[in-house]
Amino acid sequence: MRDKSFWNVNKEKKQIFFLYHFLNLAKGELQKQIDEQLRNPLSDRRGYQANIELHRTHRYPRIELSFDVMQKSVDEATSTIGTLIYRRKLNYLFIPYCDEVYDICLKDYFDTPDEDVDEQAKKILLEIHASKSIPHEAYEWIDLKDDRQINYIWSRLRISFEDKNNQRRLNYAHSLQSKDDISDESFRIQTPLYEELGLEKNASQNDLKLQNVIYFFDLWDTPLGKKQETLETISNNWESIRKDRKMVDWVNKNESYVIHIWDYVISCHSNNEPPKWSYISSIDKKKDVEQTKLALQTFYDLLSNTTNKKTLLTAIKTNVRNKRHYDNHADTTKLINTQVSIEAVNALSELAKIKGKSKKVILENLILEEYSRIKPHEKIDCN
Repeated sequence: MRDKSFWNVNKEKKQIFFLYHFLNLAKGELQKQIDEQLRNPLSDRRGYQANIELHRTHRYPRIELSFDVMQKSVDEATSTIGTLIYRRKLNYLFIPYCDEVYDICLKDYFDTPDEDVDEQAKKILLEIHASKSIPHEAYEWIDLKDDRQINYIWSRLRISFEDKNNQRRLNYAHSLQSKDDISDESFRIQTPLYEELGLEKNASQNDLKLQNVIYFFDLWDTPLGKKQETLETISNNWESIRKDRKMVDWVNKNESYVIHIWDYVISCHSNNEPPKWSYISSIDKKKDVEQTKLALQTFYDLLSNTTNKKTLLTAIKTNVRNKRHYDNHADTTKLINTQVSIEAVNALSELAKIKGKSKKVILENLILEEYSRIKPHEKIDCN
């Protein structure tokens, strides 16, 4: 066995990242078994309360981003496995750690020549990686230059959680304030799986978002088939979503109103809280507008059905129409605050419907006509 690095960070970065966290998760599972032994009144190790606390771990290990640290750790694991192959004691390492070992024919490694044990150890780790990690080629449909696509994929995972009622589904909590998307309120208070994994919460650049998408699937402790199925579902959904350009066209034509509209969407359709995936922090006005346009688009894309999308877009258009009218008539109009009877309100609504005009126009005309009748010498435009 040689004292060297078996892993190339430049060529095997994905494998190193996965294996480091996978092996740390495996250690966590082993520590849980130790906990159970310590709690067992029949165990010879009972009574060591300090050890119980020492070995207790969370479900997911704390994420590590230093590849120097990860490389050294995976190198150490490779060397340890090589030593066990050399001593014909491979089972001592893996059986307590993970179920994946049962899919690997360990006996094939017992006849390894002594000078090749480290290479064989690396092959075992690569075999585990292949059984648990989506190949890099599966992400090639994601275009780093497509802001809308990247933001949709990353944002969807950013707010996703494992559906307790359907173990094969990764759901995501995003809806209008009226709860049209997800009816179960308990879904809204769950910690997103993305946060449980300890991934970057405020990724701003496309390459960082894609990197965290890959990290998400690598770290998610679930069978490979479920990971592939989830990624394929997101891909299929995107193919349908990208064809809907209603919000894209609207924000491009109404760029001067996007910041106002984003504030409106947050207050009226997002419980007065910016979505966890939103990132608008630039002090540059031009970048601020671009980030807000993307946020509006993503909010729209994440809605799960056409009814919600139509409701949102209609509300936005109405708000902008009212805002534009107010801006154009700010110097010639004034808000009045007065109560009228329900009978009068109903009559006003009926008049507006009959004449095909707004209630504001109907009310103004009635007032001005009555004033003109009392003071006929004054010419007043009632149109």
